[in-house]
Amino acid sequence: MLRLIVIGTTMLGGCGGMAEQQDWAVELAAISEKCGLAAGELRWVDGSVRYLPSTGSSYDLGVCVFSELKERGVPMKQGFVANGG
Repeated sequence: MLRLIVIGTTMLGGCGGMAEQQDWAVELAAISEKCGLAAGELRWVDGSVRYLPSTGSSYDLGVCVFSELKERGVPMKQGFVANGG
């Protein structure tokens, strides 16, 4: 059985250095709280947003996260990675 891990990444290509320097921690904490994420599932790493849902997370949870990222103006490029299992 193939399980998928969803990784949401934020690419800052068109935003230059300013977006990379922006502190997204407040926005990510608010999204995590609103969507009911566990600590560490949504974080800012090396200039991009990383969304690593826990095993068994629902589709609706992913929809909540990506909708909130878009609504709050977090530029993003989405990718999906399989764990090969």
